[in-house]
Amino acid sequence: MKREVSILSHSQQRCGSWRLPLGKALSLQPRSVSLLVIILGRAWVTMNAVCDVTMPDWVLSPNDTLWIPANRHVVVESWPRWAGDELFFKWDPAPPPAPTGLPMQ
Repeated sequence: MKREVSILSHSQQRCGSWRLPLGKALSLQPRSVSLLVIILGRAWVTMNAVCDVTMPDWVLSPNDTLWIPANRHVVVESWPRWAGDELFFKWDPAPPPAPTGLPMQ
């Protein structure tokens, strides 16, 4: 399968809903914290790691979400389960998730 990667410049990057057909990928580098939400299909997401303990790859399915820190390079690829399966996702700026639990002392 031939994979094509689209790279969007800052002026072309648009938040909102996206569609990626079979074998396509999209390269993003958001300038603010963003939220990726999978609507339909399956995605293979690779994010540049800050350190060795950060997991750089995720496989996401419908209703999965991923917080993307600011200024991180992210590649979202349509990873179909069957022929004709396309990826639909939302990518929007978002505040970081609220901390959970008690603060460490």
